[in-house]
Amino acid sequence: MIEEKFPARIYKENILSDCFEDAKQYFLKAYLEVDFAHAVMLAEQKIITETELRELLSALRQLDLNSIRQAEYDGSFEDLFFYLQREITKNCNPDTAGKLHTARSRNDIDVTIYRLHLRQDTLKLLHSAMDSRRTLLDLAAKHHETLIPAYTHTQPAQPSTLAHFLLAMAENLGRDIKRLQRAFDNMNLCPLGAGAITTTGFRFCGIIEEP
Repeated sequence: MIEEKFPARIYKENILSDCFEDAKQYFLKAYLEVDFAHAVMLAEQKIITETELRELLSALRQLDLNSIRQAEYDGSFEDLFFYLQREITKNCNPDTAGKLHTARSRNDIDVTIYRLHLRQDTLKLLHSAMDSRRTLLDLAAKHHETLIPAYTHTQPAQPSTLAHFLLAMAENLGRDIKRLQRAFDNMNLCPLGAGAITTTGFRFCGIIEEP
């Protein structure tokens, strides 16, 4: 029996390659935002030194984003997380590069980058919904006297106005806007520090100091 090295060809071609491409397209910017913020937090909490912070920030700034976006998955790393770690290590001391992952796991990194990406998409959707609602309200203001038939069960029923119909659509959009606002509030919380299972023993910014 021939043993195939990780990753197996089918797994690489059908899973890991697609995941790598998606991560580059949607989450690269968020990944780097998380790395910069986490490095600063580690220094503020005295978990790494100021010298190590400068080295990490310099290594992150040296990353060639265009080269990263053009990289093809070759199986020498599992995903974008490990690929970025390899590139960061090229620009600074490996021990210092490894300290960037103190007090965090890929689990909370992943949830954070998803939220950062979705937050921007949600804001775009909110703006579009509000613009659409404004258009409906403007049209309704012009059609208070425009008569139309109201329908029930696809049959013409009572007489109504176009404004009445447009205001109903505006009300529906208003409910959607409120739901999007609540979703934004929920995703606008940082899960970094949750860890894979039972959080971390390292002290984070925002944690109440013991007396």
